[in-house]
Amino acid sequence: MGRIIAVANHKGGVGKTATAVNLAAVLAAEGATAAVVDLDPQGSATSWLGLDADGGEVLEALSDGVPLPVRDTGIDRLQVVPGGTALAAAERRLAGEIGAEHLLAEALGRTRGTWDWVFLDCPPSLGLLAVNALVAADAVLVPVEAHHLGLRGLVDSRRAVEAVQRRLNPQLEIAGVLPCRAHCRRTLHREVLEALEASFPGRVGPPIRENVSLAEAPAYGQPVTLYAPRSNGSADYRAAARWLRERLGG
Repeated sequence: MGRIIAVANHKGGVGKTATAVNLAAVLAAEGATAAVVDLDPQGSATSWLGLDADGGEVLEALSDGVPLPVRDTGIDRLQVVPGGTALAAAERRLAGEIGAEHLLAEALGRTRGTWDWVFLDCPPSLGLLAVNALVAADAVLVPVEAHHLGLRGLVDSRRAVEAVQRRLNPQLEIAGVLPCRAHCRRTLHREVLEALEASFPGRVGPPIRENVSLAEAPAYGQPVTLYAPRSNGSADYRAAARWLRERLGG
């Protein structure tokens, strides 16, 4: 299995699902094999890729020692492990397990797949599923809203990543932060980018601009690169994919 990337931020609405889905789609379109593992009870990545599931099979894989469910998306070289509402019970059902933080890593090891890239779409929390993702991952990518309020949430996310690095996964690296919902012409945008660069020197990705096509694409069950290939959203995620390959050597 290739690179495993946790797309994580404990704040909601910062672009985690958009980032996981669209980066995976770009890399697949460019010839890599990719998978999105939907760990969010809202199942947004699953829905975005045109599937309907309740997440029960993922919960079963974590609790009962069976492989993760893998589904085709209808997009060449792109697959998904579908999540959904059943994952809301993960904390209650799995917290008593010995080594509960390692359940996802073990499930990935049981799952047949030869992907070059695996994106773990994390829930907007610092709970057990998010910790499992950080333990299973090689690197974490943190989407952050290009706004001062987004910077506040980034502090808690960074602390969580560093705690997992110290205690559970010393190999985990912060691949970088990806500014999302950006308005590049605004002074505020430049101030936020400067603040991000000060905190993560050399690890700030190209900004993902606020874009109507990105907002519309989930309703059509397509990544933005298929729904609106000439849109700003498509161009921005292609640039982000190039940056990620350069960062991680993919």
